[in-house]
Amino acid sequence: MGKAKKAQKFAVMKKMVTSKALKKHKEEVLNPTKKDENKEKTSRNVPYVPSALFFKYNTALGPPYRVLVDTNFINFSIQNKLDLEKGMMDCLYAKCTPCITDCVMAELEKLGQKYRVALRIAKDPRFERLLCTHKGTYADDCIVDRVTQHKCYIVATCDRDLKRRIRKVPGVPIMYITKHQYSIERLPEATIGGGTITVYWGQNGNEGSLADTCSSGYYGIVNIAFLVVFGNNQTPQLNLAGHCDPTSSGCTWLSDDIKACQDQGIKVLLSIGGASGSYTLISAEDAREVANYLWNNFFGGQSSSRPLGDAVLDGIDFDIEGGTTQHWDELAKALSEFSGQRKVYLSAAPQCPFPDAWLGTAIATGLFDYVWVQFYNNPPCQYSGNADNLINSWNQWTTIEAGQVFLGLPAASAAAGSGYIEPDVLVSQVLPSIKTSPKYGGVMLWSRYYDNGYSAAILSSV
Repeated sequence: MGKAKKAQKFAVMKKMVTSKALKKHKEEVLNPTKKDENKEKTSRNVPYVPSALFFKYNTALGPPYRVLVDTNFINFSIQNKLDLEKGMMDCLYAKCTPCITDCVMAELEKLGQKYRVALRIAKDPRFERLLCTHKGTYADDCIVDRVTQHKCYIVATCDRDLKRRIRKVPGVPIMYITKHQYSIERLPEATIGGGTITVYWGQNGNEGSLADTCSSGYYGIVNIAFLVVFGNNQTPQLNLAGHCDPTSSGCTWLSDDIKACQDQGIKVLLSIGGASGSYTLISAEDAREVANYLWNNFFGGQSSSRPLGDAVLDGIDFDIEGGTTQHWDELAKALSEFSGQRKVYLSAAPQCPFPDAWLGTAIATGLFDYVWVQFYNNPPCQYSGNADNLINSWNQWTTIEAGQVFLGLPAASAAAGSGYIEPDVLVSQVLPSIKTSPKYGGVMLWSRYYDNGYSAAILSSV
């Protein structure tokens, strides 16, 4: 009788390599003779340091930022499909230089095939290589020693033990990965001014180019305004008022300007809607179709007729002031689903009466990263001789579920019917009150055309 055949195995899962196992492997490779009982315990005492080194007084930090990366930060960036340099600039709104020490490079080489991709990335010429002259090659000790002596670095790590050690070093921020993007744990306020300035560009041909807007150094986010026609089976249409003609593919050259802005760490969003335009949503299905159009024509999808060329934008701004009060929440949900492939930032520009009549239900989804509230053309909630009404309204808006809330203002008295605030009044009477909110993000200005010195006057206080 022949040998019985064994049944074929199926649904066998590969054993997952946990972060704990990787850490143990790392210890065994780098310290083969080191025993657990002989491990030196980390001191719980924080050494004395001058008060000048604490966070908001650390003047050694400033753009362009030097970000010191460790082994697992590179590895987790690969797992989350993040480009290190671009991800850092998206996080900090400024030019960043990834830095890597000789010890980290030696560690990557010793860890073998599991880290071969990380090693190849670490050899990228965009990385600044830091020479190590000390004995030993234990990377964590190397990083801690370096930032203790030199407070000019941000440390990028996802290692729990290393983060605990870095937190004991005053004045050194920590960058880590959360929700498929980089985040900063404790960047000194004095380094970035506490907030950023957002501006709308595209509604006046005499306001200068998009590239010039970004290179001015005033803005962290630029909204291209507007996509004025969409929804209800209409052919979507851009209106960039004098800059170019999108109907004949005349705006594709803006791709280079968009990329130039993004290379400087500036987010570029497309604003949909506006005060005048033919836009509406008639159903949840209509909202999904609009979301698909936006993804395919301005983000990571494919289309034969991309109005702004091959550049990939950072997000969508909802400036909805008409059409319908319904289905904007469905559009926000549909757009946010694409963030699994590439992060799509969502912003909204509601009027200051709370809640907003057009976008109230959409904002209530909690999906918006930025909400810049228009505190103008609405006397009950704008600045009118004093800041009382504005601050009362601001306090309502900071209760929403959103990443950051911005103070939306006209950049000149001619930019709006009412609500203009002189720069010195904004700095002395308004900003000190609203910056106390943990959701404060900065100031939004309408628009680049009217910004003739306003952002320069307030930049250091924002």
